[in-house]
Amino acid sequence: VTLCLLLSLFSPRGSLSEHWIGLRREEGEPWRWVNGAEFNNLFEIRANGNCAYLNDKAVGSSWCHTLRNWICAQRDAYTKD
Repeated sequence: VTLCLLLSLFSPRGSLSEHWIGLRREEGEPWRWVNGAEFNNLFEIRANGNCAYLNDKAVGSSWCHTLRNWICAQRDAYTKD
């Protein structure tokens, strides 16, 4: 997951904007990748949502049910079609 995300950060600007990146958290818990690995705070995740996404300036977060495309992996059980 991390390699895929790093590769996406170097893609042409805007082509992957507003895409989920496979990080989520429960309230009061640390961020975790979809494979269960704990996020190592390699970069800042802005806002107070429970799922992280790449935007054109940074990595933000919002509610997991917000419709967005995915980077590298299929959506997990927490998101809706």
